[in-house]
Amino acid sequence: MAPPGPHKAAELVHTVLNIDSAPRPTRDVLIDIIIASRWHDKSVVEDMADAWLERFIKRLQYVIRQSRESGSYRCFSFNSSGMDYVQGYCYCEPKDLPEVSAEKILRSNTTHIYASFRLLRHDQFEILSGKVLELLKVERPFVSRRSADQGIDFFGKVRIGDMIKPSLLDPGAEKHFFVWLVGQAKHYQNTKVSTSEIRELVGSVELARAKVFAGNVDPLSDLEMRVCDPIIYLIFTTGKLTSDSQELLSRSGVLSFDGMQIAQFLADHGVALQDKKFDEQLFVNWVNS
Repeated sequence: MAPPGPHKAAELVHTVLNIDSAPRPTRDVLIDIIIASRWHDKSVVEDMADAWLERFIKRLQYVIRQSRESGSYRCFSFNSSGMDYVQGYCYCEPKDLPEVSAEKILRSNTTHIYASFRLLRHDQFEILSGKVLELLKVERPFVSRRSADQGIDFFGKVRIGDMIKPSLLDPGAEKHFFVWLVGQAKHYQNTKVSTSEIRELVGSVELARAKVFAGNVDPLSDLEMRVCDPIIYLIFTTGKLTSDSQELLSRSGVLSFDGMQIAQFLADHGVALQDKKFDEQLFVNWVNS
């Protein structure tokens, strides 16, 4: 764990700013973090903030760059006027284009969705994973029975020919373009996804491709992968991933959705929103539909 300082303070911005918070002076945000974390006596907080401010801003810039590169969730951004003000990532500025404001309003529901789906049971989270596949344009998502999943919780095909060449006429060779999405759903409250679980997924997919399974009946008979079929390996989790597992993902090509990324993805698609606000009952109905 990082010691008290500007780097650690940058990790704690979410404790004093919501995703739709109005702009606040960056120095004031830093002061609030120092006070809330009880790192220093109040008599020296302002002096400490002044000493840390430049490095705090640089660290926030780094977090923003990393978030953009990795697609990870973040709750804040700098105001368009400059780095002297920090605001919620989904705060709608007066100069925002209408379409930008509309997307920010949808995404501002991310934390509410996250809080709700963390309460789902393991089997419900697997169902939710199938729903995510639907949003990813999988034509017939399959969710495996827990008793016979053979290390694979969900799978389906995405036909990418229509995306590559949309047409009102009969498609040509591109109609045969598709990719399998195959993955595991890890419902964790506090545990992080480890490297062993990523290796388990890769091994399970290779066994399924070879039609090697336990028992007399193939429990994944609908997973008809041929030798050269393209596959995207997916790990969905309600929680997070260890640093080692993130490195393995990066090197292996396995893709992950952590809890906040799933919630953001659902918010971006307007799932369970009533008048642009998250409705928990609509969410439960959507999962169970």
